[in-house]
Amino acid sequence: MNAFIEKSIGRKLLLAVGLPSAVIAGAGLLWLRAETAHLSPHLAEAVLAAVAVLALAMSAAHFLAVRLLVERPLRSLAAGMRRAEEGDFLFRMPVASRDELGQLAERYNAMLAAITDLHALRLDDARAMDFLQREVALKRELEAQHRLLDDTNRRLEARLNELTLLHDLGRTLASTLRLDELLRYVVDHLGQALGYERFVIFLAEGSGDLVAAESYGVRAEITGTRLPPGEGVAQAAAVSRELVLVRDTARDSRLQGSRVADSQGSLVALPMLYKGECVGVLDLFRPVLDGFSAEELQLLQSVASQAAMAISHARLLEHALGSEQAAAGG
Repeated sequence: MNAFIEKSIGRKLLLAVGLPSAVIAGAGLLWLRAETAHLSPHLAEAVLAAVAVLALAMSAAHFLAVRLLVERPLRSLAAGMRRAEEGDFLFRMPVASRDELGQLAERYNAMLAAITDLHALRLDDARAMDFLQREVALKRELEAQHRLLDDTNRRLEARLNELTLLHDLGRTLASTLRLDELLRYVVDHLGQALGYERFVIFLAEGSGDLVAAESYGVRAEITGTRLPPGEGVAQAAAVSRELVLVRDTARDSRLQGSRVADSQGSLVALPMLYKGECVGVLDLFRPVLDGFSAEELQLLQSVASQAAMAISHARLLEHALGSEQAAAGG
């Protein structure tokens, strides 16, 4: 019984008003019965019947009034609240009166309108944030593409410069067959065009020695010095016919007392090979650890190959001229 009453405010109002009314009506009936019983039994019964009918009529009228004026609007409010709870924020309560229930409906509608506006703003913010995220992602992608394009352009430009330098070197070396001029061209090319600060050109002799024929950035007295077989990094490159790279000269015992690598840094020795024979070695030093990149080593090998061919041709010419002079003198 308590649960049945607690679920409806209309029932609570009926109970709150009807119970005292029933008590008062019962007391009044008992009083009327006591007052009219000595007058006429039929009159008392008629009065009691009339009062009972009146009480029933008032109860019915009170029930209908509570049902129509209180319970139905409250049920309408509850139904609207359930729709809002389910996510239907566009629903609006019908306002049928100007009393407290009507004011409650109006305020509830205003609250729903505010929630709808807030939801719309959230949707707009979400769309704006999504658009901003897409724009940022696109900007990052474009920046990555630009960086990739810039890196590609730099690599292509570096490669073009390398090819241009190699072409100029080959053309210059082909323009003369004098060995001293060839060596000077190689020195100028490596020192000025490519920017190497310290290097020595060793030429191989029949005895197996390597002779410092030209140098750049080192003391002049190094020219003419000899490296016998088994000494130094340059001899190791000449014997192996392969590039020898020393990333830290301070840790290589072969460079102790070297006048080229006289401080800590990195050194590369490139054999100048022509038809399988080593005609000399390019010995380059940089005063930084691991100072030669893979691309740079490829370029230096190309320079060494061109220099080897030109030096071989110049030596053949010198040998031929020497033979002619010897025959003429004999």
